[in-house]
Amino acid sequence: MGVDIHEIESGQRLFTLPEEQSAVWWLAWSPDSSRLAVSRSAGSISVWNLGRAETVLQANNFMPMSATPVDEAPPSGSRQP
Repeated sequence: MGVDIHEIESGQRLFTLPEEQSAVWWLAWSPDSSRLAVSRSAGSISVWNLGRAETVLQANNFMPMSATPVDEAPPSGSRQP
């Protein structure tokens, strides 16, 4: 899925980050709004410089400690202790 960034007041699309097969889990802005961190379900994190529309950092195979990999998730409908 791609990520579209819009200007709130006008609704104008400012940026479109490339489409990937995995879902977006988290987005985080830098304090000055010049960079956007994107975390995806496949375990990748990228940091974008929005002024230049380029990646400034890319990390793959990252899995947050609070996430459960799909192959270790409990069966649907079961309860975890």
